[in-house]
Order: sequence, then C-alpha cells, then structure tokens
Amino acid sequence: MNVLDENISRIQRQLLRDWHIPVHHIGYEMGRKGMKDEEIIPFLLTLPRPTFFTIDWDYFKPNTV
Repeated sequence: MNVLDENISRIQRQLLRDWHIPVHHIGYEMGRKGMKDEEIIPFLLTLPRPTFFTIDWDYFKPNTV
C-alpha cells in the first residue's frame, strides 16, 4: 500500500494515479488532516505493508532534546 503524506500535492497524487500507481493520501482518504509526524508511524503500523512517501527532509531524524 502506497501512502502519501498530507504535504504531497493533489497534482502529484493525480499524476501517480494517471500512471496507474495506487496511492492513499493521509488527510484526504485515510487518517485525518493535520496528523503530527509522531502520530503517523503508529498509524502506518496498523496498515498492511505500507510504503510511506513524504517530502519532509527531516522526517527520519529522531528528536534530540
């Protein structure tokens, strides 16, 4: 299951669908709008074999306090 972060544009989502790539968009088709980064991973773990796409350059970095 290909899951797009909320920050991926609708145009990019439609382009993928035009190429017959099935995608689900957080905040539009699943999850809810405004999900925080900390909420996304637990949400993804409830899905069957998700692959998550985002354009957040720092999404993978752990929080350092």
